[in-house]
Amino acid sequence: MGVFLFISIVFFSNSNAQEKKEQLWLIGTEVVKPALVDQYLEINKEMLALCNETGFPFDFQLWTSGDFRYYLWYPVNSMQDQQTIEAAWEKVVEKYGYEKYRKFEECIDYNMEQFAVIKFDLSYLPANQRSSLENSHYARWSLMYLKKGKEKEMETLNSKIKTLADAAAFPDAKYVGYGRTGFENPVFMVWSFGKSVKDFWTQDDKFYEILKPEKKEIDALFGQCVRKTEDRDMWWLKNLSYTK
Repeated sequence: MGVFLFISIVFFSNSNAQEKKEQLWLIGTEVVKPALVDQYLEINKEMLALCNETGFPFDFQLWTSGDFRYYLWYPVNSMQDQQTIEAAWEKVVEKYGYEKYRKFEECIDYNMEQFAVIKFDLSYLPANQRSSLENSHYARWSLMYLKKGKEKEMETLNSKIKTLADAAAFPDAKYVGYGRTGFENPVFMVWSFGKSVKDFWTQDDKFYEILKPEKKEIDALFGQCVRKTEDRDMWWLKNLSYTK
């Protein structure tokens, strides 16, 4: 059995981030057959009830990008934790019933697994955050695929942006990290959040107003480091998420 994939993303508060330099994540993506989305979500609900009943040992939160893709991010200590997670799901599936679980498997077109790391020293974490992540139901996951060997230059650019955001007391966090396995590496990542899509873009406009005085230099540095970009819109399915 492969990892039972939703998406979990449980980011840390500022105090947690100060204590820990980085957090490794196992990322799962399941691409669901359009005709079977309702069935997929209903079985997820049943499996979640079993997680609560049995005390599943890993937190997860389900997110979707709205294109029949569902994501699960597990906070892990090492890549070896992937095997422990699979074993834990095997026990849940056994309790659920293998015959019933086939209905879940038939929903999936294909899946994949990746690892990424959030680096708190690169992230922007305001002292007074405008909204808690608990109230942030939308996320923007930005992937910047770097030219080979441009990691340090990208970090320098990120530091410049952080300085501008800090000087303006921008109230929303931006978590920064790298892809580790399963990506076209090197890839620099930024996660930003909003209470809704509209809320996110309102704040994003304010953020880029902060950068305007340095826009020409920032754009030039960005072009020197980045070969292509990709953005993913993500919506949190709170009722199908789990905290042990």
